[in-house]
Amino acid sequence: MAQNTPPAAPTLPELIKHYQALTTGVINFELYNQMVHTHHSTAIEGSTLTLLETQTLLEKGLTAGGNPWSTI
Repeated sequence: MAQNTPPAAPTLPELIKHYQALTTGVINFELYNQMVHTHHSTAIEGSTLTLLETQTLLEKGLTAGGNPWSTI
């Protein structure tokens, strides 16, 4: 009688490599972390900007007043 054994579970390095391949080019984690950190930091200081508004300002290089960063 043949014994049915399940396949070995993938190792942690194999799983990491697999999931890194899935997210490559999909999410820029450095940019995402910068955006979220900025949003939360300004929210702590009382800003009412949404995460999307914060993202838009960072992507366009503007301040909340609409001025470019170079003018402040």
